[in-house]
Amino acid sequence: MIRTGRRAYTLGDLAALEGRALGTYRNRRMHQRQGHPQPVSSEGGRVLLYDVGQVDAWRAGRPVPPLPDTDDGADLLDAREAADVVGVSVKSWESCKSDAALAADVVLVRGQLLAADPVAGVEHWPRAVVQGWQAVRPGKGQGSGRPDGARDGVPRGELQPRIAALLAARADVTAADVSERLGIHPSSAQRVLKALRAQAVAAFLEERPAASSDDVAARLGYGIVTARAALDAARTASGTPLTTP
Repeated sequence: MIRTGRRAYTLGDLAALEGRALGTYRNRRMHQRQGHPQPVSSEGGRVLLYDVGQVDAWRAGRPVPPLPDTDDGADLLDAREAADVVGVSVKSWESCKSDAALAADVVLVRGQLLAADPVAGVEHWPRAVVQGWQAVRPGKGQGSGRPDGARDGVPRGELQPRIAALLAARADVTAADVSERLGIHPSSAQRVLKALRAQAVAAFLEERPAASSDDVAARLGYGIVTARAALDAARTASGTPLTTP
């Protein structure tokens, strides 16, 4: 995690500090030299991050200062750490993070030095945001999906706006994701998702009446299969002959 008020270097930054190409720096494992500060990214994380103050002190030959050992609401957690706070797997967190309340506060941690750093941005979330979301998260304690015959956990009148928020945050959200996030039956999630996507495509067709499924996928961010189904649904609703490529 990145502690409150701290900044982080990427591996690309460390290489730049020593005038090395990233590949050379990594292959020679220069970040693993004796005494070098340890990563602040979680164990097993895809991108290594290092505390700026610790690295700068080490490079200057000064003692490496310890990081704060008390949790703060402004600490930035990566995906593994956020998943641990919520009590879900990292894979499940990939669905959780599409919730509008989390998507609004995501922080992309980038390198400090390189304009063209290969790290596009590592997603982090403030601890307080994750904890607040965990306390009120929809479907909490209900597990994955809903059994047959169970009542939906969201009032019917709230389904569309709640699912629309998830779809806006992540265009490829699935019915299974929505079912788990909102505690509703997968068939309800699929029905509303299908309608929302068809509506979005219908609006697009007003601008581009001859749009293909490839056009829909590019414009709305849907997978090609989803785009094709949404285009067919929109054309069916409008009475237009299906012309799905």
